Amino acid sequence: MLKILCGINDQEHSELAAEVAIDLARRLQARLWFFMVNPVILPGRGPVEHLYSKNCVAGYLQEALRRANAAGVFDVRSETRHVSNIADAIIDYANELGADYVVIGSDRRPRPMDWLRDSISQRIITLAEFPVLVVKRKRY
Repeated sequence: MLKILCGINDQEHSELAAEVAIDLARRLQARLWFFMVNPVILPGRGPVEHLYSKNCVAGYLQEALRRANAAGVFDVRSETRHVSNIADAIIDYANELGADYVVIGSDRRPRPMDWLRDSISQRIITLAEFPVLVVKRKRY
């Protein structure tokens, strides 16, 4: 059975990626995993902080599962990790899972100084050894 991994977060392009992943899983009768990385914020001294609260992460994952079930996709799972590098976490989890496809969102628009850093989606595309579907906007 095919395995689809969809990376999600709190951004609009992530919601679009989830919609595409759900549709793809339904059409291909594939297993679907929603994966949300909760990045570590490095405050220097003191306790390690994360970008999202546990309740926030649980809420996003539950909503993604609910939307998948409502669309008729019932072989759905979710996972989260606490790391500092989002792209590497998605790649590592996709490899660990043996994902056939990875679906991610991107708000990639040219910005000043973009040449100084790769976006998360660009890093995944560059380093992944599996097919990556990047959802940039809704298709009308």
